[in-house]
Amino acid sequence: MFVTQCADGLVFDDFEDFQRVRAVDEQLSPNFAGNSLWHSLACVGRPTPVRNPPAPLPDRLPPMLGAGTWIEHESTANVVLAVPGSATVRYNGFGHGLYLTGNACTIAHANRYLAFLRLPPPGTACEPPSAD
Repeated sequence: MFVTQCADGLVFDDFEDFQRVRAVDEQLSPNFAGNSLWHSLACVGRPTPVRNPPAPLPDRLPPMLGAGTWIEHESTANVVLAVPGSATVRYNGFGHGLYLTGNACTIAHANRYLAFLRLPPPGTACEPPSAD
């Protein structure tokens, strides 16, 4: 959390600031309010300087490849597809850290991108191993 939240400036000023944001969260999503707010709460009172503040993406980035499980794919696509020419792979199963999961399909797409800068076509998906 300290690396991905505090140093990026994704922090609350104090507990009251957290409560204000949580109240808005409860209006938008009463069943899941505060689900991801706790990450930034760990930064309250921590004197970590902001080293990587949020900013617009630079112009002319190379196309990127993103991969996400059925539960993470949409948020991955929101970031990756902001860069023209980029692509994603949806893994239709559970998991995290897809390159290390052992799924041959997701690893093959990543390897083709890393070695040859070849991206998969839109709508590419990988399936989890069958339970047979």
